[in-house]
Amino acid sequence: MKKIIFTMVVSLLAGVCLLHGQGNFVADFETFDTTPYVFRYGNNANVNYYPRWQYSHETVDNPLIDVRNPSSKVLRYTSLEARNYGLKIRFPSALYLEDIDTIRFQVYQPASVIGQAADASYSASSATSQEIRVKLLTYFNTIKDHKEDDGVVLTFNGSVQPFTTGGEWIDYRVAVNESKFSQANVNKLASGILGFAILPTYGSNVTLQSRYVCYIDNIGVKRERSTGLDGNPAAGRDPFRVYYTDSRLIISSTVSDEAVVSVFDMTGRLVSKLGAARFSAERNEYPIHLPNGVYVVSIFSTQGKSDCKLFVSN
Repeated sequence: MKKIIFTMVVSLLAGVCLLHGQGNFVADFETFDTTPYVFRYGNNANVNYYPRWQYSHETVDNPLIDVRNPSSKVLRYTSLEARNYGLKIRFPSALYLEDIDTIRFQVYQPASVIGQAADASYSASSATSQEIRVKLLTYFNTIKDHKEDDGVVLTFNGSVQPFTTGGEWIDYRVAVNESKFSQANVNKLASGILGFAILPTYGSNVTLQSRYVCYIDNIGVKRERSTGLDGNPAAGRDPFRVYYTDSRLIISSTVSDEAVVSVFDMTGRLVSKLGAARFSAERNEYPIHLPNGVYVVSIFSTQGKSDCKLFVSN
């Protein structure tokens, strides 16, 4: 069974509409279109810290292809630094709290860094803790990546998650809503969220002798639930949402429409063509068995063509 770190049990795995944009950002590093610009993220401009900044990132082959993550490409992150250093990704356009209800990604490290020897030039003790943090960015600096961008670090219950497991892919998943933020942070984020930082960190004032490496994949910052507080479809959202559960493909639609649905794997191979159907403006179900993996559900309708990414983990 897939090991999942998250704040609430979610029985449905949601897909992401790539062409409708608002409230949906995904990155799986499989193609140019799904590989965003990635920047280093730092928190100190002191020149004495520069020698510690031997970290970088690149897209590489997945070092551990399994049922947890069958992707062929992932993002490798290498760092000698610790607290609040990491990687940041810029959204194509600003998002707002109302656009987001879920932040998730997969992360893998060959081995835990806890107890590994420290570089005595910079730190006297080895790492005693390891965790994952996320920061929503209201300013995005693309020039001086050693400076900390303004924004809000998620600190509410479940948003700071332990990261001590080595040798397997795990899922970071956190549910986001305005009620979890202070009013001051709500006001700060109201100007727009330009991107976010992933901070795999292992304690303050720790610099390891050898490089710490982890791998990140299948990033999603999006709204997975398409209904408003009253249970009705939320206004202004993408017309289609896709889910998979119990060998059923579920398509939620905010409009009644004629549509043809096709399912492709990430190589572009047609897995199933479900044919023409009349969509109701609610829940539409199709029986289909899909093995674990990542798929694209293409929906052709009078609204145009919608390509929705679907993550399946049975």
